[in-house]
Amino acid sequence: MSTPIIKTIDELFDHYDEIFAYCHTHAEPVFITRDGRIDLVVMSPEYYQLLAGKLADGKPGGYTYEDYLSLPDDLRVELIDGILYDMPTPRIVHQAIHLAIYEQFTPWLRECICQSKIRSKGHRKSGHFRPI
Repeated sequence: MSTPIIKTIDELFDHYDEIFAYCHTHAEPVFITRDGRIDLVVMSPEYYQLLAGKLADGKPGGYTYEDYLSLPDDLRVELIDGILYDMPTPRIVHQAIHLAIYEQFTPWLRECICQSKIRSKGHRKSGHFRPI
């Protein structure tokens, strides 16, 4: 995958024929933005079929880490076994649950970190949590 082509929704309307031709002559999508965020992805039917084949039945796809790095920063996807998975934006309830879990684990983690520092100064090491 090369550097992504990104156009605004206005450019799609104003230059439809050019974008249409580009999609049919290049095996890559064109990302369309609206209000500064990616809103649509335009591609040829052939390219769509190629992607659908890579994504079908959860079989490993053909995307690489380099492909993933070349995607726009605001495109929320996760790369697992060569397949790109959409990552929805976390909801407020998700953030609240995350905070509650963090608050519960913070004292325990602080204790583990302190014990780890003591053990690392020559004391016997165990299999307990050690910060990286």
